[in-house]
Amino acid sequence: MNGESEQVFGKGPIGAIARAATKVVFRGLSEQFQRASASAEACYEDATRAARVDRALASALGGDVTCGRVMSQSSSSMNVNGKTTTRTTVTFQCRGASGATATVSATNDGVKTRANAILPNGERIDIGSASSAFGDVIDVDPLDVIDA
Repeated sequence: MNGESEQVFGKGPIGAIARAATKVVFRGLSEQFQRASASAEACYEDATRAARVDRALASALGGDVTCGRVMSQSSSSMNVNGKTTTRTTVTFQCRGASGATATVSATNDGVKTRANAILPNGERIDIGSASSAFGDVIDVDPLDVIDA
């Protein structure tokens, strides 16, 4: 790549500065893309796990739910007064045993994933409301458990 960047920016000191700056910019972009990809993967995993166990979605789709690949994804990050917030959204389809489908949209705000499914008739199902898939984790110390 050095030969190519020398052709673009030249061999002099200004070219060296431009090459170094370009390298820093591309390294930063690469790191951002890696973080966005990991965030989208985590959002998809959370949403598919919830969709597969959601009773309302299974009932609407006629049985066991399988989830397809991500059809679209987006990620944004905002920094206000030193506090960074991120938001990742993925969209994919689920299919039930009867062949019925639903389009699922899931959003993760960096803390929690929320998802909903839209059926072909326009009905919306909040995924996770019929199950505890997105419930809080309860940490229990085994020494605090009383055997009955």
